[in-house]
This record gives sequence, C-alpha cells and structure tokens, in this order.
Amino acid sequence: MHVRELVQSGIPQVLVDVWERRGIAELTQVQATALAHDSFQTERNLLLIAPTSSGKTFIGEVAAVLTALNMRRVVYLVPMKAIAEEKFTDFKETYGDPSIGIRIVISSGDHSEYDGEILTGNYNLAVIVYEKFGQLLVQAPDILTMCGLVVLDELQLMRDRNRGSRLEMLVTRILMSPQPPRLIGLSATLRDLNGLDAWLRAEVIESRDRPVPLIEGICDLSGTISYYHSDGTVSAERVPLSALCQSPDELLSRLVEVYSPNWQILVFVSTKDATKDIAEACCRVLPSLDVQRDVADRFELLDETEFKAFMQHEGLIHRVGYHNADLDPDERVLTERLFRDGFLRVLVSTTTLAIGVNLPSDLVIVRDVERWDQRARIPIPTSEYKNAAGRAGRLGART
Repeated sequence: MHVRELVQSGIPQVLVDVWERRGIAELTQVQATALAHDSFQTERNLLLIAPTSSGKTFIGEVAAVLTALNMRRVVYLVPMKAIAEEKFTDFKETYGDPSIGIRIVISSGDHSEYDGEILTGNYNLAVIVYEKFGQLLVQAPDILTMCGLVVLDELQLMRDRNRGSRLEMLVTRILMSPQPPRLIGLSATLRDLNGLDAWLRAEVIESRDRPVPLIEGICDLSGTISYYHSDGTVSAERVPLSALCQSPDELLSRLVEVYSPNWQILVFVSTKDATKDIAEACCRVLPSLDVQRDVADRFELLDETEFKAFMQHEGLIHRVGYHNADLDPDERVLTERLFRDGFLRVLVSTTTLAIGVNLPSDLVIVRDVERWDQRARIPIPTSEYKNAAGRAGRLGART
C-alpha cells in the first residue's frame, strides 16, 4: 500500500505530502493493516504489537497528528529522555510548519520550559517522559480531561522489574480518569498478553513481520559466530582474526576493527563507566582520519567536560563516540546526530539508546548479558536484549 492511498481514507493531502518528503512511500504490513482497521477509524483504544523496525511508531504518530488537527490535545508518552528529544525534534520539523500549524511541546528531565503550558493546555501535541507525566498529573490532575489521546510508546516496559510498576500506576490513573482519553499502546513483540488488552480495553493489532530480517548470533573468543535461526537451525561463520582472543573485550575490539570500515556499529554495555572505557579501546584499534572543520567546530561550542576532551583528542579522529545518562543534553544530541549522519562509525552506549531511539546501525554488539542490580549481578531481561538488537537493520536506513 502506497502512502498516497491514505488520502482515500480521509487523511489530509498536506500530511501525505510531508510524509513523502520524509521518504515514506510504501507502508509496511502492520502500518497498512492498522491504518485501515475499523478500530483506528472509529477511535477505540488500540494495542499495536510488532517487532522493532516494523513501523509501528508511525501509526501512533498518524493518530496523534490527526487528533491534534481536530483540535484535541495529544500526550505522546515515551520512556527515555533521548526518545523524547528525538520525537520532539522530528515532530517540530515535520508538523510545526505554518501550513500544518500544530503546536508541539516537550517535558522531560532535560526540558521543563513548557511545563506551564502543558499544565494550562496551551499545546496541541506534548511529548513527555513517563515519570515526568506522573509528576505533572500530581500538579494538575485535570490534564487528562483536556486530552483527547494518549499514545503510550514502548509499552512492553510494563514488564521491567524497575520501572514497570510505576508505568502500570500511570496507566491506571489514565484509565480511571472521569473522562479517560483514547489510548493507543505501542509495544514490541510480547510472548503472552496476559490480559493486557482487556485491562486497556483495547483492540489488538499484532504483526510478527520485520521488514529487515534480523540475524542474531553469539561470537566466541576464537572468532566463530554461531547464528541461531527462527527455524531452530544453527549455522557458523568465522571472523578473520589474527589470533585467539584472550578476553571478551579484546574480541569486541577485534570485531570493531574488522567490521567498522563497512558497517556502522552500536555497542551496548551495562555501566556508564564502561561506555568510555570501551570507546577508548575501540580507538586504539582504528586508524586516524581527518576531521571536517564544521564537525570540530560543533564541539568547540560545548562546555569543558571529560566527554568533550575525549571526543576532541580521540573520538573524532577515530570516528568513535560514547553515550550515557551522565552526558548533558547538548552532548547527547550531538553524538546521536553524528552517528545518524554516518560520521561516527562506532557508538558505545548504555541502554539509554536501546529503546525506541531511531539510530540505525548495521551491527549491534551486546557486550554484557548481566548487570548489577541491588548489589547482585542479574541477567539482562530478554526485552532489553531484543530492544538493543533491534537497533540493527532499520527499515529504509540499514541492512
């Protein structure tokens, strides 16, 4: 289904035009199904379940924009500051034009400048981090009565052992509002709904189709990658390493050395300190390259920090960056943009970038399968691994 066919469903031509300018042409299977679904047209609650890179976020975006154009306020909830920043920027660039005229605001740990306007309803579409929305509801419970739609992105986080209970309480407040807004939940694939759809009073649209197939494997110290396929079979491939690696971190550096000339690589680690340590290790195995003046100038404008020093002395010339919650907003946004634009070949991050952020890569390396939690090491949740792996092979961007 071509995006132009949406005009026949009553979607304004001006929206179809901006989507085409963004490069959206053929809709994915889940997009075509959802946008033609009776529940989407009749404005019932929806629960959309689909793999990463299947295009489900676009469905929530379409619902949000149509609701805003009908002069009803929309709250678009996301789990992370990085996602909020990305959505706010994308929405402003796409729909803030006077020809569309949607007033878009943001509220997160990095942004409170619009909080007064959110509390008084002076917006059309507000992008808000989960916990921040809970705080705003304490100050002004009637936010929900002013709202026509709430989009809940990355709803699978309700199963997270640390944040899941808080998200469940937030959704409960929305559902128990005297005049509850419409809900659209967007979730990665769930093995078992366990009554989630009934609790949300939502119709379910589910897809298992991932437009860009994801190839997953485990690499051992000899450089042998065992690929695990959906039909239960296992195949193997040897990475051309000069010798047996003595540790997983040495192996990681060698993989970066082999693959970064042709592929962009995202490396996920479990601690903030490890992001810089691994980035430095990657720099040691990669060649030095010239840095364009305009890229160097962007870092001159940043405050003097450990991150700026690393990027100016090592990161830029080796095309390596790192990302964690300790970076200030300007540092995070610049790092994401340089990776998205293809300048950075390797980006080492905590899971701040594993969920929802559109940073397409060719290869994802998950370094840690355990992390510290309350003074004990525990396995990372399956959903966290799946979200990290899902940054590879993004539709229309990477193979």
